[in-house]
Amino acid sequence: MHIYWFQDTKAGHINQVQALLNVLTKKIQASISVIQCPKSSILSYFLPFSNKNFQNNNLDDLILLIGAGHATYSRILKAKKILKRNNKVFAVAILKPSSQWDSFELICAPKHDFPLKQKPINVITFVGSLAETSNLKTDKKKGIIALGGNSKHYKFNNNLLINQIAYILSIHSNHIFNIFNSRRTPSEINGEIKKLKNKFSNFEFINYLQCPTPQFQNELQTSDIKFVTPDSINLVYESLSSNGQTYLIKLQNSRFNKLFKNSKIQKSMNELISSNHVGLVDKNLNNNQFNIQHPSKDFKPLKEVEKISSELINLLNK
Repeated sequence: MHIYWFQDTKAGHINQVQALLNVLTKKIQASISVIQCPKSSILSYFLPFSNKNFQNNNLDDLILLIGAGHATYSRILKAKKILKRNNKVFAVAILKPSSQWDSFELICAPKHDFPLKQKPINVITFVGSLAETSNLKTDKKKGIIALGGNSKHYKFNNNLLINQIAYILSIHSNHIFNIFNSRRTPSEINGEIKKLKNKFSNFEFINYLQCPTPQFQNELQTSDIKFVTPDSINLVYESLSSNGQTYLIKLQNSRFNKLFKNSKIQKSMNELISSNHVGLVDKNLNNNQFNIQHPSKDFKPLKEVEKISSELINLLNK
């Protein structure tokens, strides 16, 4: 089988498809070609079809077209029209396209995008976000704090965040933490974290510019306690797909909670809290003190990407 992976520029989209293909290619033999998809425009719409790889397919090969993000979906369907003249073609959308659902052989999307029990026959759903499952053993003395940044779903309250980090470091004084920022983390927060060195010696601050992705993933998968910000659903579910306990850090005051309470992302985070899949660092409004709600110790790493890969292989073999 030959796989054409249509890529946009969003890391969250790329990481989810990468996770699925990593598992898929361990189970079946396949080669992969990457087709870059810039933001939609009249000219860029035609770019994928000048790729020479389209001309080198064995007529007996199954071709899988796959991608995540709106910049990829129209190009996948255009490629399908061209390639299906001489090949068996299977078009897969990761995440929910805004239209032309029935033109894809398969759509793999989060459950929160299809909240009703009845969904199109070509749709299979997963919980949250696709991430490879890790069975690595955690280090009982190691912790991680992973920070995202402002988004359309969450606004950072810098003082609230810094005070929570200080609280986490103080109650887990026997743990050594790595604190990671991201490209969206406000610069003011980066400076305030460095100042915490004057009070706490049990952490290292690691700037994302000096941190390769494999290093971060290894730290996330081997840390026994993991505190992550809920603005990135991919980050939260990467954490939940490995061993250790995951906690959400509160980012905003109650007035922001009211503003964003109807977003799908926030509803998803609230469901994780109510089900005890994640813990929560919060502030008691009565005494103005921080407290911590712990997740269930019986929670096992999610295996959503393995589930989706198995269902995809079953469909490909029909």
